[in-house]
Amino acid sequence: MALTLKHRRLRAHAHQGGLCFYCCLPICEGDMQPFRRRYGLTARDAESLLSTAEHLVAHKDGGTDGNSNVVAACWTCNQRRHQRKNGDLDWLQFRALVQNRIRQRK
Repeated sequence: MALTLKHRRLRAHAHQGGLCFYCCLPICEGDMQPFRRRYGLTARDAESLLSTAEHLVAHKDGGTDGNSNVVAACWTCNQRRHQRKNGDLDWLQFRALVQNRIRQRK
């Protein structure tokens, strides 16, 4: 049985301890209400931390849906990585950028 992208995301979420691959913040997989209560978040803040499947190497660049290419990332990091100004960064460069911004509290 071939795994779907959702199953790969769930596997990555568990493997990463429920943290975003890039920013290392907790990400929500499943029911948002307990997640919101646990972290004291508004609905909008919780939505920005929804778990998404992120391809380290995009399909357009030859990436696959294989386990080694799919990680769990929060919605915000996933969207920001693919913005035009960050579009030229590979996953390692983007992760370093995010980690640096977090250290600077941005």
